Amino acid sequence: MQDRQRTQLLEIYQAAIDRVNGRVCVAKYLQGLSQTRPVRVISIGKAASSMMLGVLEQWDACVQKGLIITKYNHLLPALQQDRRIKCLQASHPVPDESSLEAGSRLLQFLEEVPVDVDILFLISGGASSLVEVLPEGIHLHDLQALTSALLGNGFSIDRINHIRKRISCIKGGKLLEYCRHRNVQSLMISDVPGDDVSVIGSGLLVPEQYDPSVDQSIPEWFMKGCGHRLPVTEISYDGVVPDNIIVASNDMAIKAISSLDGLPVNKTGKLTGDINEMSAEVIGVLINGGPGVYLWGGECTVRLPETPGKGGRCQHMALIIAQAIAGSDNITVLVMATDGSDGPGEEGGALIDGATVFRGEQQGYDVNRCLNNADAGSFLYASADLVQTGPTGTNVMDLLIAVKT
Repeated sequence: MQDRQRTQLLEIYQAAIDRVNGRVCVAKYLQGLSQTRPVRVISIGKAASSMMLGVLEQWDACVQKGLIITKYNHLLPALQQDRRIKCLQASHPVPDESSLEAGSRLLQFLEEVPVDVDILFLISGGASSLVEVLPEGIHLHDLQALTSALLGNGFSIDRINHIRKRISCIKGGKLLEYCRHRNVQSLMISDVPGDDVSVIGSGLLVPEQYDPSVDQSIPEWFMKGCGHRLPVTEISYDGVVPDNIIVASNDMAIKAISSLDGLPVNKTGKLTGDINEMSAEVIGVLINGGPGVYLWGGECTVRLPETPGKGGRCQHMALIIAQAIAGSDNITVLVMATDGSDGPGEEGGALIDGATVFRGEQQGYDVNRCLNNADAGSFLYASADLVQTGPTGTNVMDLLIAVKT
């Protein structure tokens, strides 16, 4: 019975991913638009390759040049063979030298755009780490330490990205200064709660006034290293601020699942807040609810120990739920990152059931120890419950799909 449920969950997940695929969503949006002027395309994020394919599918004849900045191992061979397109790979989730190099190449690309050529930006999750230009006095090792601290201490993505904007020369709309006198358009895949365009990619094209309160959120040790003074950059863009059109989101993925023929969806909800509290809420619904399919989408926050083990937030939540339903034979749960990458490894998440804990313990692993050490990935590897998809061509946060019989 549970083998059938596991297969069903993977099929449901794939239906959601197909709906929010970057190529599909970009092509669908551009299909109804007429583009006669030449255009240069800049695609940044984990879904950069698939979004670029969507442009080429509809506007190939108009595309003069393109720039892709994406995560390592997310480039598609077909794009690397297109001589018009420069492909760069950079680091995620913590930036490195490649991120700064990508920032430099981005500004160079923009400087070379003629005034009679349009610019189309394609922005998806991961852009905040993949491309950066730092102000004088802030060094890469400072940015890396700050990013690691923010990611590991339960900060929400909007709070993290507001801080990123404060210490960047291109985020918070500052990139618009390099687009002067040009027609700029922007399509986005949302990887943030509420689909806030000022948070996606840290608002590369969304002007934001200086907010002194943001400095209060920055760790004291970082501010001390800067002499408690960060530069205040006034945005002096003289063009029309582009509309940032969202072509794919978590809500769209959830709706795609809910509309599947014959699928008895009992409940949909948001994944938000602390991962332990959210997991407890999910567990309560699943244990007390009736038969059917249950859906949640979003992104939880996690506090990591000093030396975390393997696995990301999806695997962590999956193991918490597995512990709660241990011994049951009627609940199966899939917790997946929609980009196919949950944490630093190659896994996208986990597919667990009532026998997960038994299988892991048979291999010598302890649930509580693994959870306390943020090492859910090791336990779930031992229980054979990890799911690996590779890059999916999208990034709309996480999905939790459960089937109860």
